[in-house]
Amino acid sequence: MDTPPFTPPAFIVGVGRSGTTLLASILNRHPRVAVTSETHYFRLLGEAGGWEAVARAWPDSAVAFLRGLHQFHLLQMEPHAVVERVRQPSEAALFQALGDRYAEQAGKPLWIEKTPLHLRHLPRIRRLFPHARVLHILRDGRDVAASLCKVRWASDGYVQNLHRWRTELAQAEPFLAQDPHTLTLRYEDLLAAPEATVARACEFLGVEFVPAMLVPDGSEWRLCGRDTRDKRNIALPLLSDNSGKWATALDPALALGAQWLFRADLERWGYEVVSPPPAGRLPTPRSELLCDDPDHIAALPLGDAFVAAAAARGLAIELTP
Repeated sequence: MDTPPFTPPAFIVGVGRSGTTLLASILNRHPRVAVTSETHYFRLLGEAGGWEAVARAWPDSAVAFLRGLHQFHLLQMEPHAVVERVRQPSEAALFQALGDRYAEQAGKPLWIEKTPLHLRHLPRIRRLFPHARVLHILRDGRDVAASLCKVRWASDGYVQNLHRWRTELAQAEPFLAQDPHTLTLRYEDLLAAPEATVARACEFLGVEFVPAMLVPDGSEWRLCGRDTRDKRNIALPLLSDNSGKWATALDPALALGAQWLFRADLERWGYEVVSPPPAGRLPTPRSELLCDDPDHIAALPLGDAFVAAAAARGLAIELTP
C-alpha cells in the first residue's frame, strides 16, 4: 500500500441516519483502528461557553466537560486519565488526549472519532487538525427522512426531515467539494458492494483492508450501547436491501410531492427522481412549510398532509419568500 497510515484523529461524519454507525462499526473491527462512540465534542464545547470556559478552572473544569460529553460512558475511561495526558491545554490537545487514551485502552495504534453532527463543524475541525482524514457518508435523502421519522430526537414530519437533510448537506457542501483530505462514500454502495467500498475507505486511511471487518463480532455495541433500538441492525450482516425503502414505506402522494419539492437537491447529490413534476404549481410561503433551524425537531403539523394533498391534486409546491 502506497498511502501511509493516517495520523489520528480522523473523523466519520454525515447527516443523522445516513449510515455513520454502520461505517464506524465496520472500521472499528480493523485490528489497528479504534472508533469512538459519539462525543459531540465541538457542539458541547460551544454550549459550555467555548474553550476559555473549559480552561478557566483547569483541570477540574476539563474533567467536568469530559463527563458531560455525549455517550462518554461508552468510552469506559476516567476523565482524569485523559486530562493528565494534556501538557499544554488547548481545544485540540484535549480532544487528541481523549482519542489517544481511548485507542491505548483498546490496544490499537489508530483512532477515529464518529459524531454525525460534526458535519456542521468541518471548517473548525480543519483549522485545528489540518491533515485529519474525514470520511463522509452520504445516503439518499428520501431514506434518511423516512428513518429520521422513527427516532425520538428528530421530527416526525417527513417533509421537515427531508429539508433537514438538504440543509445540512448544503451547509457542508463548500467544504466537501474542495477539501483534499475528505472522502465521501455512499451508503448504497456500502450495501451493494461492501468489500469494494470498505477497501476504498481503508486505502484512504492508509490501512490494509481486512475481510473480517465485514463480519459482526459483538464489538458493535461499544459504539452506541445495547439499549439503542434504532441501531439494532449494526450487529447483523449487511442488509443489501436496506435502501430505497421510502418508495414503499410512504403514502404515495407524500412520496411524490416531497420528491417534487426537493428534486433539485436530490439530483445535485446524485439521486434520481424519475417522476417529472406536473405543470400545475401551488405557490406556498416557505415559512409556512419549512423551518430553517437545523436544530428544530418539532414537526409542522400540516407539512406532510399539505404536500401530499397538493400532489394528489397534481400540483407541485413552489416555495415563495
